[in-house]
Amino acid sequence: MDKLKPCPFCGGKADLIIVPGYFKQGLSSSGWLVKCLAGCCNQMPYRSDHDAVEAWNRRAEETPPQQQWISVEEKLPPEHDTIFAKLYGTDKWRNAMFRKMSDDVRVVKIFNDGTKRVHHDHTVDGVWESERKGTAVYGFVTHWMPNPELPKVIECVMCGETFTEADLVDFREMGETYHREEGCFLCPDCWDSFRRMDPEEQMKIAIMNGWKEVHHEE
Repeated sequence: MDKLKPCPFCGGKADLIIVPGYFKQGLSSSGWLVKCLAGCCNQMPYRSDHDAVEAWNRRAEETPPQQQWISVEEKLPPEHDTIFAKLYGTDKWRNAMFRKMSDDVRVVKIFNDGTKRVHHDHTVDGVWESERKGTAVYGFVTHWMPNPELPKVIECVMCGETFTEADLVDFREMGETYHREEGCFLCPDCWDSFRRMDPEEQMKIAIMNGWKEVHHEE
């Protein structure tokens, strides 16, 4: 059996666990799963230990580096100046104000009873906002990671509707054609309308949008 890879999120150790009686049918009712010993994540049970380890290791290999957990002992999220920063050191400064704050990030918290959960949080002058309110209730932050980027959208220059790269994949799989080049995109409906126009109208739209040539993707 392959050796277990570290947790794909925090880099910590993982362990293989048997779950008796998980499956109600089959030669064996026991299930097998791998879980992070730090509590970051775990699997749904598999019918064999081999399948559980194989799936865990595959997930560890496929997890992009930017989606991995960062220990708070290694570094904290970058902070930026707040609107109060310029008041620091003046007679307008108040104790409730703060100079710097980070963007919201995903965090792993450990609570007094030992449970670990994933939440969102941000730092204020180098301290987690939830910890400023009290660790007895809100727990300690042990790891964090940036929120994933929102999907980039592409706007049709004729109708103004927006689409993602995933939408374009769906279009191609369904056999729908569209027009795309740098700075210009026509959705399938508008591309179909464009191709039905007379050459003079097509030329006007092409010149207006700065197209170098008229083509389509399938």
